[in-house]
Amino acid sequence: MRSRIKSYLTSWRKQQLNTYKGIEDLTLAIWWEIHETGDSTLLIKTKFKATEKILEYCSELWDNIRQQHLDAFGVPDDYSNYLKAIANLADKQLQYAITNDGTDKMDLMMAEIDLKNITASRPNISNLKTKRKIELALGLRFAIDPKVVTVEEYYNDLELAQETARDGKSN
Repeated sequence: MRSRIKSYLTSWRKQQLNTYKGIEDLTLAIWWEIHETGDSTLLIKTKFKATEKILEYCSELWDNIRQQHLDAFGVPDDYSNYLKAIANLADKQLQYAITNDGTDKMDLMMAEIDLKNITASRPNISNLKTKRKIELALGLRFAIDPKVVTVEEYYNDLELAQETARDGKSN
């Protein structure tokens, strides 16, 4: 009985939280800040005492929102290659730790070089520069406001700007 009451109170408390629910209402400014800081409690719109349960809930909510983003927009190829290189490096490190073999050490060194090359070739473009490129590519006469525009709207605009750029290059 006591656990049912505790469970009810916990679910009631979560319902009382005013949070962003997904990419359709999460603002771009909060999205960027969570990526920079890792603070998923920014998903709570109003001040609330951060208990362990609330932190866990926010973390789960953040995971769901990131999954929504991946489902809707996918993973860029350059980032996918970067993640594969990290996974390959981890695999080579493990293999070398197990065998301590010279051949495995060479494979490890090659994986480190590959990751370094991929990291160096990835463009380091800030969020604000990307935002500005979208504004220019779409010929907008106004600035995109990260405090108003949602993640879904922004990434749809980004896809549209990329299509516009491709169409312009193919003509």
